[in-house]
Amino acid sequence: MANPEKSELIVERLQTYTSKDAEQLGLLRNALSSDRSSDALSPRRIALFTEHEERALIAARVADSGRIVACETIAGTPVLEAREEDSDMFGWLGFVSTLPEDRNLGIGKQVAIAGMRWCQDLDIRELKFTSNSHNTERAIARATYLKYGAVIVAKGVGPKDTDMFNWSVQTGLEKLTAGIS
Repeated sequence: MANPEKSELIVERLQTYTSKDAEQLGLLRNALSSDRSSDALSPRRIALFTEHEERALIAARVADSGRIVACETIAGTPVLEAREEDSDMFGWLGFVSTLPEDRNLGIGKQVAIAGMRWCQDLDIRELKFTSNSHNTERAIARATYLKYGAVIVAKGVGPKDTDMFNWSVQTGLEKLTAGIS
């Protein structure tokens, strides 16, 4: 297995995929939470993000092996009540995952930057997402979102404690790329 820290990493919006990619995306789904399936993602599920102009599946792939080590999805959502000066869409961020053995290497940051740049291309100015505060596996991700400018806009109540976040694409990009030349 190639070490992403020592290998070239390719971060891309997937528009085509192989059955091996579908298997690796299944492993990433399981990495979100151990109670999820690690089975390959179905072609129908992947097509939801690869065949639509206003949806993206951003993946980080180790160049020499082709192994996908991180990903995120973004779905552009129309805002019908937007004013003329507002963006016509916000993005719904989901399926943010990095394989456990490849965490803390800056890979997720690279995926987030690519996703936000894709958002800029579509004039998506804000990302919305939820995150469960009860899931200890997500604690580092939640802290990272807050560090890079995301804001909790609604606190969850009850046993699941799912919080709603907003993340300005401009602010996120500025903070994520600070110090990168």
